[in-house]
Amino acid sequence: MSVQAYFHGVRSGFLPKKYTNFFFSRGAPAHPGLHLGPPMEIVLAMASGITRELLNLEKQLQNPDSIFVRAYKSKIDVLTAVIIGQKGTPYHDGLFFIDVIFRACFPQQAPLFCLRSFGYAINPHMFKCGEVRLHLSHQWTLPSGSIWEPFQTTVYDVLVAIRDQVLNADPLFHQPGFVECGASVVSEYFSFLYNENVLIKSLKIMTCIMNKPPKNFEAFVIGHFRNRAKDIMKECIAYVNGLKAGNGEGNNSCCYSHEFREDVASCIPELNNSFNKIRATFDDVVRSLTLDPMYLCLCRRPVISFSPSLPIYLYS
Repeated sequence: MSVQAYFHGVRSGFLPKKYTNFFFSRGAPAHPGLHLGPPMEIVLAMASGITRELLNLEKQLQNPDSIFVRAYKSKIDVLTAVIIGQKGTPYHDGLFFIDVIFRACFPQQAPLFCLRSFGYAINPHMFKCGEVRLHLSHQWTLPSGSIWEPFQTTVYDVLVAIRDQVLNADPLFHQPGFVECGASVVSEYFSFLYNENVLIKSLKIMTCIMNKPPKNFEAFVIGHFRNRAKDIMKECIAYVNGLKAGNGEGNNSCCYSHEFREDVASCIPELNNSFNKIRATFDDVVRSLTLDPMYLCLCRRPVISFSPSLPIYLYS
């Protein structure tokens, strides 16, 4: 279903300003990677472990947060989580959808986490082949050095680790081998360039999600980007005018590359079209801002085509 068709079927006032962080959906997940789940007889055998996870998620997600989870009555071995990118990171205001698939040996074996990446590698832990391996700092691992410990680690713990240790302000510094190098002028420079690249990919993913919201999250996607449209456009124009990638609005640091400014300018028309599809309003804010004339022509570039969604797998 297109965004326009969905929107015209929604009455005014249907989209809430606040969302329940955890609830059961009547529908089934539509992502092709979710067919990797075990047979139903195995699912029934591990139902107690899954129920324990669902109860823990419902408890942990009672207060408003940046993590939202949907469970499915028709497929209990699958969850869909969405993490909102945090301010001060190159992922800010983005939505990152992760499908959680409970495998046959759960809880002895960690669930499979599949990020809907739309073909973009947005983190050093996420490879183009689709596999993701977490190498977290010691404060996020157990004494054994592992990330998943049966009956101790929960799905909520992993989602928080992804939000705080993967989708963070300096993702390159958490790359295996790069951490040991320590802070230096060279490492800071490479991290700066990497953040620019990640932010561009994050903007493209926003466009993909708005053009085709994931099933069971249509209202959530439309409501989120309606609320954030003004901030996103203001920050994009600030980036074109020289704001450092990932610093967020209000930071006056003017450290940037010209390639980054050009790339952000080329993303603005696509974002504009996507915001128009969901009827987000931001013209009054954009008109009040000044865009560097040198990059104004870049906002009229042809539409960029994006590659289809590819699952990214996270193994313990």
